[in-house]
Amino acid sequence: MTSTPAAIATARPAKDGMPGGFSSLSANGEKDGIVWTVVQQANSMFGPPTAAFFYAHDATTLKELWNNSKDPAALAKFTAPTIADGKVFLPSAGFFRVYGLIDTKKKKEEVPLTASIQRRWLTSGGLHGLLGHPQGDPLRDADGDGLRQDFETLIAGGGYGQVSVPPSVKIERAMCDMPDKWQPTLPITTSMFASPRTGVHYVIGEIRDKFLQAGGTKQFGYPLTDEVATPDGFGLMTRFERGTIFWYPGHNAEIGEPKPPPLNATPKMDHR
Repeated sequence: MTSTPAAIATARPAKDGMPGGFSSLSANGEKDGIVWTVVQQANSMFGPPTAAFFYAHDATTLKELWNNSKDPAALAKFTAPTIADGKVFLPSAGFFRVYGLIDTKKKKEEVPLTASIQRRWLTSGGLHGLLGHPQGDPLRDADGDGLRQDFETLIAGGGYGQVSVPPSVKIERAMCDMPDKWQPTLPITTSMFASPRTGVHYVIGEIRDKFLQAGGTKQFGYPLTDEVATPDGFGLMTRFERGTIFWYPGHNAEIGEPKPPPLNATPKMDHR
């Protein structure tokens, strides 16, 4: 067996890669091989279920064929997708999804924005996920053509670097040999936004505060992503229709393209 890979995909776990991705292979007899891989987007050692992206790659070339990044599901660790009878079954946290081919002859039904918000909350883990408890019903956004609903929860370990938090918050780093001692201590508010153009995405923590203080949807438009990892993997960011807000541990959220702080200005996270 040669040590040189025959092909390399571009999909990667975000952050430090814990616990990586989980793959299955399907084929139509001896042709049309597809590698199906679910990849986490945050360290899933501790804390609530976090979003995972699901990819389909050509099994020969590893060319990406499809992904669910516009509608991610909460990661169910150490569970690979299952393929049978032309459908793909993806386990998630508290539920599973079934994917299949679209019937092009059937007219696509438009899902109401309120139902889209509800579905996104459930697929993010519901009450036990990152968003937590809904605060009232979805309301019409005064500055746009969409809806907004707020959520509140408590997070442990300063969010473990998975949520943008104030510089004063001590962030614990989840480690394999750590005792299970953490209790939810930090209140976090999230706003879910839904619009016909951009779909449903949430804005959370310090990035949310910066977004609202700087004019909200009137200034930035609607979010195009959730709070996701910066390209270097060390910070978090949210992209909007008209701009980007990013954050690095120990620093305030900033407007603009992600720019890592100087090395000597980056605080050390607690490893105890």
